[in-house]
Amino acid sequence: DAWYSVPNNALAREHYERSFELAGFPKPRFSWRTPIEVLKHVIGRFVAPPRNPRPELRARCLAALRAFDNLSVVCLWSGDRLGLVHVVFASDNLGRISGPSPEAALARNMVGYSLVLLGLHEIGERDIRAAHAMAWSQDHLYARMVLDVFLGLTMTLLGKLDEAFPLLERGWDLSRMLKGGLWKHRADFMIGEANLVTAL
Repeated sequence: DAWYSVPNNALAREHYERSFELAGFPKPRFSWRTPIEVLKHVIGRFVAPPRNPRPELRARCLAALRAFDNLSVVCLWSGDRLGLVHVVFASDNLGRISGPSPEAALARNMVGYSLVLLGLHEIGERDIRAAHAMAWSQDHLYARMVLDVFLGLTMTLLGKLDEAFPLLERGWDLSRMLKGGLWKHRADFMIGEANLVTAL
C-alpha cells in the first residue's frame, strides 16, 4: 500500500502480486490461466458457491483479496487491460470460494462494473447490486462507502438518477466519516455529473 500511495506502480504491483503468491495462488497476470478464470466465473453463475469453506482456505482467499482492490487500480493506471481482466475475474472467483465478506463484495463489484462498461448492463447491474447488498450485510464502513459510490455511479450511467443521488450522497457522508479524501472527491464528482445529466 505504501508503494501504491507514492505512487510507484511497478513496485506496488510486485508486492500485491507477491501477496497472492504468499497466499498460495498463482501470480495474477494475463496468461494461459486467464481464459480458465473467465470460464470458472461463467460456470459459477450457474452453480451454487461452496458452503462453509475450510477456515484455512477462507483465510488464504481473504489475504489475496485484500491485495486485489488496489492491484486492479494499478493495472488500470498502467494501461494493462488484459492484466486487469485476469485480476478482476480471478479475484471474484476467490470471493465465491471464501463466501460473503467485504473483500468479496469489492471483487464482485469490479466484475459488475466491468460488464456495465462493456455494454452488458443488465448482468453488470445485477452483480453490482449483489455486491452492494453483500457490503451492507458486513460491518465494514469502507466496503459500504465504495459500493454506495459505485452503485450510484452505475445508476448515473444507466440514467436511473432517482436511485443515484441518495447512494452518492450517503457515500459522500461515509467518506467524511472515514476521512477518505479520494473517495470524497469521487463522490463529489459523481454527484456533480448526476446533476449535470439532470440539467441536460
